[in-house]
Amino acid sequence: MRLDVRPVESAEALELYVSAAPDPGRDVAVDAHDMFAAAAAVVKAHGARVCRERVFVPAGRLKAFREAHAAAFPPSAEPVPSDWLWAGADGALGGLQLYAIRGAQDWKPLRVGETVAGYTFRQNGHRWAITGALDLPHNPDGARETSEAFARGEAVLSQAGMDLSCVARTWFFLDDILSWYGNFNNVRNRLFIDRGLLRRGQKASEAQVPASTGMGVAPAGGGRVALELFAVSGPKGSVKRYAASGKQRSAYEYGSAFARASEAQTPAGRTVFVSGTAAIDEAGATCFVDDAKGQIRMTIDNLLAVLRDTSCSPRHVVQAIAYCKTKEIAEYFQDEWIPEVPWPWVVVIGDVCRPDLLFEAELTACEPGGTSEPEVPAEVEGCEAVAS
Repeated sequence: MRLDVRPVESAEALELYVSAAPDPGRDVAVDAHDMFAAAAAVVKAHGARVCRERVFVPAGRLKAFREAHAAAFPPSAEPVPSDWLWAGADGALGGLQLYAIRGAQDWKPLRVGETVAGYTFRQNGHRWAITGALDLPHNPDGARETSEAFARGEAVLSQAGMDLSCVARTWFFLDDILSWYGNFNNVRNRLFIDRGLLRRGQKASEAQVPASTGMGVAPAGGGRVALELFAVSGPKGSVKRYAASGKQRSAYEYGSAFARASEAQTPAGRTVFVSGTAAIDEAGATCFVDDAKGQIRMTIDNLLAVLRDTSCSPRHVVQAIAYCKTKEIAEYFQDEWIPEVPWPWVVVIGDVCRPDLLFEAELTACEPGGTSEPEVPAEVEGCEAVAS
């Protein structure tokens, strides 16, 4: 099991990013137990509270993962807003990403019915709302389910006194994405126009849409859509959006309403969210068709270009996900690219939004207001722990 701990600290707060993944060849149930236990120990050692957790589950291992999670995060403890997602079949390893906070004030749960779907808190004139667990039962009408997902997101944001204009980052995990991604985009575009985030005929650079990922990764609970939101309200400039960035033009120019990146003030520093990025050129065309190596190389170059545009160093990357179309591509990426680009990767098998795209990746980078040496607690001994 590989554990990566990235604490980002200022004088007022600490943001804690934890990523973990099983090792190839080990018993998945044993590694799942170690993975969740290690993550819980790290959170406890830093005195932090979990805002959001994302769990990628290998096919056939949901029961083992849930049992291991319940042992590490008992139901009697403060609820952990978790998105449970399939990591893919045919030997997918799965993994965990967790985000926790220490030092926040006015901490309150955000609920969907009786379920805690996230938390809101404030500090130094800013308020944040961070959600997971916004998934819905499967509905064969993709347009209706997309609308219902947004409605649920808006209802949760309203509990924090926010609306969609406060959202810096969204994640959409979509079952069978290739069959209805166009429909999904149409619903999202219309909603953003209705909410004033987009105007018909306006320049792409003027749009107030969030950074986003939309991936063909199915919710493990059986739904068609899982939605996560990261929102912040406060003084002007709390969120900055980059419609076009790096080597890519605005996605809105070819029908998809998201920013290439966004920048947000967060409790311990400045966070840059780089949207799901692939081997797409300035004209919006897929490059290196049928060439996974070429697509991965171009995707990494595109990610680095966005980091440069946002004045963010690669060393500040705190979480990363690689989405690979096949097991073979996932294995190649793990063997050849993770040693070359040593960010805290979780590798998932899933469809990208175009049939000719074989690979996509996303990043979160956080530049601290102050720094501290990371701590890896004694309970984590026995696994490979990495911290920046």
